[in-house]
Amino acid sequence: MSEWKSEHHLLQWPFVKSYAGSEFVKFAAAVPVFGYLILFNDDVIASLSFSRIAGVETNEHDPFWLSSLTKLRLAFFGGIFMLAANFLQTWRSPRTLAHSSTDFEFADRVVSTHSFGEIVAMQKEVLSDEWVWRTPMMKSLNRNSRELEIKHPDYSAYADKTVILRKGQDYLRGLSREWWSGQMHKDWAWRYTIIALASIGYIMLILPTLDITQAVIVDLIR
Repeated sequence: MSEWKSEHHLLQWPFVKSYAGSEFVKFAAAVPVFGYLILFNDDVIASLSFSRIAGVETNEHDPFWLSSLTKLRLAFFGGIFMLAANFLQTWRSPRTLAHSSTDFEFADRVVSTHSFGEIVAMQKEVLSDEWVWRTPMMKSLNRNSRELEIKHPDYSAYADKTVILRKGQDYLRGLSREWWSGQMHKDWAWRYTIIALASIGYIMLILPTLDITQAVIVDLIR
């Protein structure tokens, strides 16, 4: 068994899903729909002024760093990036993540609901030469479970699932958590792309907020 290696949790699918699939992102993804009606309407653009909304008189110094149009554009395109990130994470994230948000939860699900055939298929995938070990737990199981793993690399010798649970539940749970962790490391290119798209979207949405915030703070100080 080769050494295990795991990417940082901020690069795995559970974080990607929460980062690019939160309720805030879903709300921000709706911005382009309404932003299009504003951003490309000359009459609205001509009448919209954040200085006017903030109560700044025309002869007073503009407290904002960014123009009204720039802030609208940042919000609009930030929403576009959020929309793309949310769509991609929904499309590419592992299906098992929708049912089990942690490896412990998945292990419980395997023990209680998975069939004998599903367990055999899962183990065959984990013990294949192409598999990259993602957890140290398969090495830290008790002596009996380690011997079970070495002597019986395939559960096909057993008649049913009850025998598996009686003779090697520790091994089964370790195997389940390893498989789940492996799924959370799949499609690294998609994971990195989604994180990058969402990050750009967050930055574009934060900039107008920071600009408005600093203007309000300056006004309060004065």
